[in-house]
Amino acid sequence: RRSSSSGSSTDDRRLGPSRAGFTAAFRCSFDRLALLRATIGADQARAAMAIVQQRLAATVRTEDEVRMLDGGQVLIVTGALPTQRDVDAMARRLVAAGRDPVLLPDGTVRAMPLTIGAACRYQATGQDRADLVADSELALVVANGVGGRRRPGGYCLIDTVTRDQVMDRLAMELDLRSALHTDQITTYYQPIVDLATGQVDRVEALVRWHHPRRQLLTPQSFLPVAAEAGLSSQIDRLV
Repeated sequence: RRSSSSGSSTDDRRLGPSRAGFTAAFRCSFDRLALLRATIGADQARAAMAIVQQRLAATVRTEDEVRMLDGGQVLIVTGALPTQRDVDAMARRLVAAGRDPVLLPDGTVRAMPLTIGAACRYQATGQDRADLVADSELALVVANGVGGRRRPGGYCLIDTVTRDQVMDRLAMELDLRSALHTDQITTYYQPIVDLATGQVDRVEALVRWHHPRRQLLTPQSFLPVAAEAGLSSQIDRLV
């Protein structure tokens, strides 16, 4: 097991040849780190993070690399794992390693829960390590609530298939946030006629999004995104 405290967040060396399987990168972020530093001080916080890093190193295998990054994150890059199910299982073990409280040198006990962004690629594709690490950062962004529901104390795993879906989902959310401030969301009112009298009985409000690239979008295509991003109330005010 290789462990270091280098501040570099990426490494552009190609993944070396080894037995076939999935190579994975896990980016582990400490929840509420700023609050922890403000409460116990930077030195104690670093000591607590070092303890958790040791636990993470003990959780993975000897051929896996564990590195502390700038900003209080831990990066783990694995050797070959037989299946994607094994990647998922390792992510769960890493999350569990952060759940146990940490006993600090001054005798205090602190919880150090982790949120993890995980990415995997089949090793035979020869993908760059930097690309894999970048995907783990994207997964951590999603796990922290951008592009979906926040998953504190949990993890998000993306692969080469789901990566495109995640990127599209993030782009949709960013576009929607912009649309709410640029009059792209429009409400149409459709009359509902009473067949017995031939009179308009009521109207139905229909919201539409005039997307600059995706053309006219119906609610089914963007309201789920709005709900997950916490934007539903802003759309409701436009109707």
